[in-house]
Amino acid sequence: MRPDRLTQRFIEDVTGFIRENGFKGHERIDGQDALGKKFKVSYTLSVMV
Repeated sequence: MRPDRLTQRFIEDVTGFIRENGFKGHERIDGQDALGKKFKVSYTLSVMV
């Protein structure tokens, strides 16, 4: 099943954020609550991804 447009955009935004900030495989990114606030999506969307 293809993700809906909002989910796809969230995935692209988070991926771009990781690439732009030079995260390595062993580094952690923000938790679900922080990601939801940063990208202005609901907790449900940030958990589904």
